[in-house]
Amino acid sequence: MIDYKYHVTALVAIFLALGIGILIGSMIIGDEFVGNQQKLLIDRLEIDFQQMRVQNGLTKGQLAAANETMEIYQKFCQQIMPVLIQDKLQSYRVVVVQTNSSCNLNDIINPLKISGAEIEAVISVLNDFSLAKVTADSLSPAHDQGSQLMKMMGESILFGDDQGTISDLVKKKMIKISGTTGEPVDAVILAGGSQTNLGEQAKWLDLALSDYILENEVMVVGVEASTAAYSYMPYYQSKPMVTIDNIESIPGQISLVYSILGEKGNFGIKKTAKKLMPDLW
Repeated sequence: MIDYKYHVTALVAIFLALGIGILIGSMIIGDEFVGNQQKLLIDRLEIDFQQMRVQNGLTKGQLAAANETMEIYQKFCQQIMPVLIQDKLQSYRVVVVQTNSSCNLNDIINPLKISGAEIEAVISVLNDFSLAKVTADSLSPAHDQGSQLMKMMGESILFGDDQGTISDLVKKKMIKISGTTGEPVDAVILAGGSQTNLGEQAKWLDLALSDYILENEVMVVGVEASTAAYSYMPYYQSKPMVTIDNIESIPGQISLVYSILGEKGNFGIKKTAKKLMPDLW
């Protein structure tokens, strides 16, 4: 795209140089020669300004056309999504675990509701849920890097919170939960991605939790927003789970539903994705 501020600044500088040149030239060469050169330069500058105006008009027109096309696309997707996912997940039970707040829960819950899934529980990890905090509160031995706690949390998600792991974390304001755990579930959705570099947390929290869930033969779907500054996709894809890197979009939400139905792959728009969406038919 053209940097108009740069061009205007350059043209102002040229005019200033022109003024100085005229002053010096008139003293040395004479007014007639300087006047001719001045006219030629001004003519060229007027042509440059005209070209800039034309280009600016084209750029604005192209942007307006692109925005209109995008708006049409969004409306089309919003209308077609219910047709593609309505009641597809009836009798399916899922748990959502939000491990970082950069992913909007509504982008996950809304398509699940449209598809008829039963959302057993939604668990959100809060800011105080750090390895240092976990170790300091003696929730997990320092040497095991949080793996014991993640095993206990996974057990509470899949088989019920009889040991009080989840309720204890709630009391310590490290997580919050809506719903209940312990009912058999078909899938656990991990919502990750972050705006700051939390790679180590992704390893000891997300991956350790997914290990326990996968060991118990429950599907894990790892999702994040395309706007996440630090993607969890490389971590998630090191495990046998489905991944979706654009959950805030209609294609990403459709991918979520079809992934729970059994479609495997790495879906989305980032370089870690293998294809945009699962096969729908």
